Amino acid sequence: MIISFEWILKETDTESLFAIKNNVVRESTKELIGDWLIETYSFKRVIAELFDQNKTVYQTEKEATDCLGTKEFLKNLLLLKTEDIQNASVEQYS
Repeated sequence: MIISFEWILKETDTESLFAIKNNVVRESTKELIGDWLIETYSFKRVIAELFDQNKTVYQTEKEATDCLGTKEFLKNLLLLKTEDIQNASVEQYS
């Protein structure tokens, strides 16, 4: 089964990598994130550690659902490619 995601980068009002930038600088920032961040060993290691830290024994059904959702999200982060970041739209976070 192949699951497709549309990645959306959310920018905040202040202190954002994307705030108050023109399109050229914004695209360069996306390229930097894609090439530098997600392709590093450290990024992949931290995501794998977070995945392993998630509990496997749950007290409630809600807790199980939340943890499984988190694990699915983290697994998808490990599959993230530079092109995904470069093709992601940037939206205002609210």
